[in-house]
Amino acid sequence: MKFFSRSILPLVTLLISTQFIFANPPDWTDNPGAYEFTATISGGIVLNEGQQRGDDGDLFAAFDDDGNVRGLGLMLFPPFGPYQGTPVFEVQLRSNAAGDLLSFKYYDASEDAILDVVETYEFVINDILGDVINPIFFNIGSSGGENEPDWEDCPGCYDFTATISGGIVQNEGVQMGDDGDIFAAFDEDGNVRGIGLMLF
Repeated sequence: MKFFSRSILPLVTLLISTQFIFANPPDWTDNPGAYEFTATISGGIVLNEGQQRGDDGDLFAAFDDDGNVRGLGLMLFPPFGPYQGTPVFEVQLRSNAAGDLLSFKYYDASEDAILDVVETYEFVINDILGDVINPIFFNIGSSGGENEPDWEDCPGCYDFTATISGGIVQNEGVQMGDDGDIFAAFDEDGNVRGIGLMLF
């Protein structure tokens, strides 16, 4: 008897547990001794579609054009002010000259994804940007991030099919399914055996 059959299984609920142990965080390392000058983000808030970000394992960092880390964020939770108890980042930015253009990336540990930040910063020696009362905001771009998989279906590679006519993916009881999310099936060798179509 085939387990995934249209006739006997019109709706399958798939329960997927995600664990941080499977995440592969980037090896971003700050190098204070390599640069002469600093500037400081005293209060920075990272937003993704308007939602404030900052969970266990998340990272926020600055980079130069060559991909060198120019600052690694420290996640703080202010005990006062309008953002009391929420994640606010402090970052010591580094450079050897004024005028360096720095970009930012955000690592989302829950998704194991490195995300580009829209804003850039032109380095000013001894500059201070924002604080916990009046932070500056950084917005994650709309791209899928550097860890977006290149999964491709290959219908002509296989003789037979089975269909999940309705599948719900849950994470700790919460239904998943946002723009850019992908659900796929694989064999033991890692070959894609099917890619989901998200329906509403």
